[in-house]
Amino acid sequence: MKTTEQLLPGTAGTADREPTEEFRPAPGATPWHVRAVAEVMSRLCPPAAAGRDGWWVSTEGRDAVAVHRSAGGEFRRPEGPGTDRQRWDEAVRADRAHLAAHKFPVLFAEDDRTVVHVPLPPKPQTTASVRRVGHAAALTTRIDFEGFPGIGGMLRYHPGDPIGFYEVADHLHQVAPERFEGGIEAVTMLAYHYGLPLPVRIIPRGSRTMPHMEF
Repeated sequence: MKTTEQLLPGTAGTADREPTEEFRPAPGATPWHVRAVAEVMSRLCPPAAAGRDGWWVSTEGRDAVAVHRSAGGEFRRPEGPGTDRQRWDEAVRADRAHLAAHKFPVLFAEDDRTVVHVPLPPKPQTTASVRRVGHAAALTTRIDFEGFPGIGGMLRYHPGDPIGFYEVADHLHQVAPERFEGGIEAVTMLAYHYGLPLPVRIIPRGSRTMPHMEF
């Protein structure tokens, strides 16, 4: 499963409230933590676009986001001293102060980007229901995300000696390349694949027991 690695300039909401489309989960959607940082940055100024200073963001793993700056028509810090370099430095300082004020601690800072940590909220943001399906020996479980009909996936347990693993696929039957030790990790990965916010609350449904599941 692949995720969108960059939220392109002009796709996020801006300080002057440019029109945006409502988020809809889909395979490979922009990850929730990237959207969260973009939303916060949009309160400071609009994203970068042709002829306009601004910012854009990219993923740095599943809990970090890089914020890039454009100022004075440059996408990297000007090398020589002068007005353009001063303008750049002021814009980057404003970015970092704004991110810190919104509880995104800076992990790494260099001339052309600021990497921030995006902490998980204390309460679940997405609910997944799981239900055993098919023949009992298949050890297969259906995953549905409450409030989002039409998406979801299948979780399958593969017994092993000495350790088994879980395999998860989305509703288009696209199988994640990773193998998971636990069911919670696999369901969480599927939610992330759809761009749904984390953490995930998992609710077993149905009367059939799931001895192999660890929810």
